[in-house]
Amino acid sequence: MEHKLVVLEWLYKADQDFGYAGLGLADESGYYDQICFLLQQAVEKYLKAYIVANDLKFAKEHSLVKLLDECVRADISLDKLQSECRFLTAFYFEVRYPDEPFIVATKEQAEKALKAADAVQTEIRKRLGIEGEVTAEMVREEDKKVEEEMKIAGGL
Repeated sequence: MEHKLVVLEWLYKADQDFGYAGLGLADESGYYDQICFLLQQAVEKYLKAYIVANDLKFAKEHSLVKLLDECVRADISLDKLQSECRFLTAFYFEVRYPDEPFIVATKEQAEKALKAADAVQTEIRKRLGIEGEVTAEMVREEDKKVEEEMKIAGGL
């Protein structure tokens, strides 16, 4: 398994995206495109955390379906998240110019995206044995442990 620090870093970033998207949805801002994109990004990072934690093939991939397929190699029961990943993958976009097609999401889609992302988050956390949001403090504490391990290893 990859060192826990790398997994925590992925989870921290995922939790940041997830949390901010939830705030945007709760405040009725109307920024549904961005909320859906952030939720897609959160799930991408949750899946990558799982991939790293289980020494699976890591790829710079944005398709949640492809990332989930890799996760399923370690745990077939994760296949139940296919519909959530298919739905959320549609919200990844690389629009660079105004004349390119772009997504316009509705409040209903954003609410569905939040539920889908929550389902993925719940399953991944359960399998990684991590309860609750990963905080910056948790990442810093794990980073200190890594530094100590490196000092000890360097002294041998």
